[in-house]
Amino acid sequence: MADDLHTRYMHASDAWRTHRKGCEPCRSAQHCPDGAPLYQQFAGLQDDYLRHLRTR
Repeated sequence: MADDLHTRYMHASDAWRTHRKGCEPCRSAQHCPDGAPLYQQFAGLQDDYLRHLRTR
């Protein structure tokens, strides 16, 4: 499971960073309608992954 979680976390990170590069509102922390769900997915998976690391 950890490998799958890490993979999903990295994909979400890549998607968020790619979107953020070309989106002025997202660069200024005012997420656009397309960026908000990308950021939420990234942040949620990051929290899950870090929680997993702490419980090891």
